[in-house]
Amino acid sequence: MVKIKFKMETYPTTEEKAEELINKFFKSNHQPYGYRDAQSCALIAVNEIIEQITHWCPAHILNYWMNVKKEIKLL
Repeated sequence: MVKIKFKMETYPTTEEKAEELINKFFKSNHQPYGYRDAQSCALIAVNEIIEQITHWCPAHILNYWMNVKKEIKLL
């Protein structure tokens, strides 16, 4: 298991994090569909994070990732 250090004061906003994740997948995705695939990959990644932290993380961290998920859907 990987230990995650999380400091809210140095972490990007939920909108910035959503854009960062989509851009990471968009740049690594060589499929013709592009942006929508990158958005789907980012949602899958965030769902995995949420699933892993649900039972042991403080509520504010879980809320952060839930809001990142909402932002990804809006972009």
